[in-house]
Amino acid sequence: MGVGQSQSRRGVQHGFRLFAANVFWHSLNLIVSYGIAFVTSIVVARSLGPRGAGIVSYLTWLTDTGALLTGLGYVRALERFLSERLGGGRPDLLSPVLWQCFTAIFRVSLFTGVLCALIASWSLSPKGEWHPGYFLIVPVLVIGGALWVATQAASRGLYDFRSLSAAVMVRALGQLLLWYILLNLGVSLLWLFIVHGCLTAVTLLYVGSGNGMWRAMRGPRRDPDQSQRIFEYAMRVSLVVIADVIVWQRSELFFLARYADTSSMAFFSIAAGFSMVITRLPQGITAVLFPVFARRRGQGRSGEAKALFVMSTRWICAVSVPLAVLAHSFVEPAVLFMYGQSFSDVAPLAKILVWSAAVAPMGSPAASYLYTADKERFFVLLAPISIVINVALAWVLCWRLGALGAAWANMLSQLFVTSTTLGYLWLKEKLSLPIVDLLRISALSALYFVFCRHLSHSGLLGFVGCIVLAGVYLLALIALGVFREELKELEGAQ
Repeated sequence: MGVGQSQSRRGVQHGFRLFAANVFWHSLNLIVSYGIAFVTSIVVARSLGPRGAGIVSYLTWLTDTGALLTGLGYVRALERFLSERLGGGRPDLLSPVLWQCFTAIFRVSLFTGVLCALIASWSLSPKGEWHPGYFLIVPVLVIGGALWVATQAASRGLYDFRSLSAAVMVRALGQLLLWYILLNLGVSLLWLFIVHGCLTAVTLLYVGSGNGMWRAMRGPRRDPDQSQRIFEYAMRVSLVVIADVIVWQRSELFFLARYADTSSMAFFSIAAGFSMVITRLPQGITAVLFPVFARRRGQGRSGEAKALFVMSTRWICAVSVPLAVLAHSFVEPAVLFMYGQSFSDVAPLAKILVWSAAVAPMGSPAASYLYTADKERFFVLLAPISIVINVALAWVLCWRLGALGAAWANMLSQLFVTSTTLGYLWLKEKLSLPIVDLLRISALSALYFVFCRHLSHSGLLGFVGCIVLAGVYLLALIALGVFREELKELEGAQ
């Protein structure tokens, strides 16, 4: 083997180990922080009941959605161009990217915050649930949330998943403890959101210091050669971001707030939170992918991006489908145990949403691949179609069926977007999909479903049995050669 080949091989092995390490830290972050958030939702539900939990769920969703919409395409631009600069060996160009993106996000957040406050008033006032203090706290939460989303994107672009993960987990734990104390003191719901905003501000400042973002922003604030490119990319992606938020971020709550009672909002939110169990492990992979794709292209290694797409698609399917099987099988006893009989209406919704959550991560590798290849035009064309489909389904089904209609609208919209994206890559871009491996995963998952359904009647012992069978499922995938490429990389890295 020549010197060049040896160096290339070591670079691939180092890249694989770094990718695996980032997947580990991000997965740990998602699992732990989600577990804490899940416990928080139980504490809120048991303390406030369906009505109070519905108000907290709605305002949390509204401010989080406003923060995501505020970023437009600049959040994606932060990840991409920071990764490209680092991959291309130009850390001196980080400052203009940070200043341009953060300035734009802050300016938009001022408008979005006021708009969200008006929407909250319009939704909650007819139900008698509006508090004048929400007019101030809602815009503050949107502005702080938007800057926090941008800070997380900067950390991913700078490839700092470790400190980001630690900060997110500590923030979630702090919110759980403080909310528990406040709920036991019987204070107004307004104080829950004040604490949430303060924790966001502290975490934002800490992460910005830990990842070197504040230090990097001491450089020049503008790069005339690249500012137009960043702006054009952000504008191209903005419509896609709006569509993503509408399709993927429980926009059905907007219609439930108008056509159903606050309890229905609580039931749908808890069911959606339960279904997020399915997406957390796959998200440990998908959130790491975009900066990896961008860095590969910045280094002129586009061929590796295609192999990474195939590998990550296989991983996500192998993880999300059996998780959906397990959640679907035990959702009823889990809801009754955690939330109580008053929240029994959550179970039928969760049985639908867990399959929606299994489908959703499948499109993430495809999206990362297309965005970093400057082929986001597909999503620009798909965005208005997906918005129309989601809004129409949510409007009609929430009006006719309430929370159950919201669950069906959510699943059908996400299924449409994911299948269309994968079909485009396969048929138009001629990018191969691991069809044979996906069929093997599906066959084993169907068999796993049969066993889980049978064991679900045995309570805790049946759940333990299903966990043991999950290990058998993984070993069967390895025996069938589904992870052959990954095993080769691990062997070569030793």
